[in-house]
Amino acid sequence: MRNYSRALGVRCNYCHEGQKIEGQERMKWDFASDKKEDKEVAREMIKMTAALNKNFISKIGDGSLRQVTCVTCHNGNAHPINSVDSLKKDAEPSKH
Repeated sequence: MRNYSRALGVRCNYCHEGQKIEGQERMKWDFASDKKEDKEVAREMIKMTAALNKNFISKIGDGSLRQVTCVTCHNGNAHPINSVDSLKKDAEPSKH
């Protein structure tokens, strides 16, 4: 779970339901709960990266390419950043 947390720049409460218990500093987490939509989205994205790695990345070249992981697209952000968004608005298109 720490890898997911770092890759998305989020804490446990992003996907999991927590409840403050009176007299205790720590939250009580209901990790089994599926109440949060973000948890289901995460599951689907995990399936997507597994499929990309199995069906495409593993078949490219000599197999030395690294696998796609959450951080590949998220880069520490809760929502993936489209690479097009990071391009300069005044950049000239490639002449290839």
